[in-house]
Amino acid sequence: MEPTKKTAAIMPAFEATLCRATLLKKIVDVLIPLQNTRNNAFPAISPNKVVTVTVRPTGLSLQKISYPDSVSLASVFLHREDFVHYHSAAAHPLRLGLSLLTLHSVLRYTDAGDVLTLKILDEQCHVLHVILE
Repeated sequence: MEPTKKTAAIMPAFEATLCRATLLKKIVDVLIPLQNTRNNAFPAISPNKVVTVTVRPTGLSLQKISYPDSVSLASVFLHREDFVHYHSAAAHPLRLGLSLLTLHSVLRYTDAGDVLTLKILDEQCHVLHVILE
């Protein structure tokens, strides 16, 4: 029988934990009205429905521009100190385009005592994992 090999735990490219999940919920609630209700030829992929998330070693930012008129810009920066745990191992900023409506529906049922963890396991993949506890 061969000895079992111990595998080291793989650190995610990004991981952050907020003790107050409702904070992110309130931010997303403010960004929702920036969505323009004009008809688009491709509404499913409209940039109007996307919020840009940028992860840096210093913190996490969310940006939303109203399309197609680009009249308004909302930008929120959460410093790493705003999180209970914050780890960014990426060599460069990670940028993700997230569906604002999907993020809103995930956060819709958060309560005051909920803890929110955001993870990006692989900086090449750019998939954001949202964990509510």
